[in-house]
Amino acid sequence: MLQALTAMWLFWGLNWVVMKTANAYFPPILFVTWRFASGALILLAVACWKKIPLPDAKLLPWIFLSGVLQMALNQVTIQVGLQGISAGMGCVLNSRRRSG
Repeated sequence: MLQALTAMWLFWGLNWVVMKTANAYFPPILFVTWRFASGALILLAVACWKKIPLPDAKLLPWIFLSGVLQMALNQVTIQVGLQGISAGMGCVLNSRRRSG
């Protein structure tokens, strides 16, 4: 279990360095778009391969809207923020939780 946690911490922490480095090569919105498009295609391929049924067509606009607002917009703001701060600071600020 400790090895799995260590691998997760390393992967998550190094992900911030990769995102910061990508800002030197891609505009933030383009980088997030490529990440989300490739992830969506991979998930769709896995769903087809595993024969997982897709949601009803009437739900797709709501699923798309919630994905854009909850995931993509968050990632775009992170990428824009990483232009001005270090990867470590961005990681700490993003994981900061308010208590009380």
